[in-house]
Amino acid sequence: MSTSLAFTLSLLWVLLLVGVTAFNFIKARKELFFCSLFVLFMYAAGHLANSLWLMPLPPIEVIEVHYLFFALMQLIVAAGLYVFSHRKMTTMMAITISFLILEAFLTFAIHVDRNVVALNTELTPNLYDSRHWWLWDFRDVISICNSVTVLAALNLAKVFSVKTDDPHDAYVLLEKIEAYVGAWSASAYKDELLQKSQKSAELLLNHELGHVPKTASALRLLQQLVNATKFEPEIDNRNRLRRALYWLRS
Repeated sequence: MSTSLAFTLSLLWVLLLVGVTAFNFIKARKELFFCSLFVLFMYAAGHLANSLWLMPLPPIEVIEVHYLFFALMQLIVAAGLYVFSHRKMTTMMAITISFLILEAFLTFAIHVDRNVVALNTELTPNLYDSRHWWLWDFRDVISICNSVTVLAALNLAKVFSVKTDDPHDAYVLLEKIEAYVGAWSASAYKDELLQKSQKSAELLLNHELGHVPKTASALRLLQQLVNATKFEPEIDNRNRLRRALYWLRS
């Protein structure tokens, strides 16, 4: 990849990250806003350190510290994303953190390969680019994937959850889910969901009639229905793409 192309892609990635950060702020997605702000800060800090510290060094010294530095940066980003998002961890965020840890491990392996001992069949460390081998390519592929997964994780908010404590609002939501499931083809799974829906409705109605309050149990059942049906208000998630996105956000 040419230097100009790498610079253009890097600039585009930063602009997308700034856009995601602004979007999370506007939508008041607190956890994702702090995650995207943290990634933006780490990216800026990494490039600043690279410009002021690494680039002025002689090439041989750069190789000695370059991979260790970026392996540490990747681990810090992974740890930061976990800290800011662990309360509302999505599948996509977990995948991203795992990929960052994998990239850090591969980056450290390349440091060992180039500075300590060759990890392939060579007798001496692979100091020069002419001895490039598949480990370096694999690490580059994972790095490119991470550029995509980070943006995806910062865009995909946690799936819809039942936040109301009002039995009436919960019952309205339950009716929407029943109508949604009612349109499905006949199956044992559909019957099971409708039975669970009926049980939740009974608990909510008991509360409305002044019987022993069981709103908490009803809301737990309602949340189970939301998770099982992948139901979200105002979103038609019956197609496969929607279901895949729902899984990534779960």
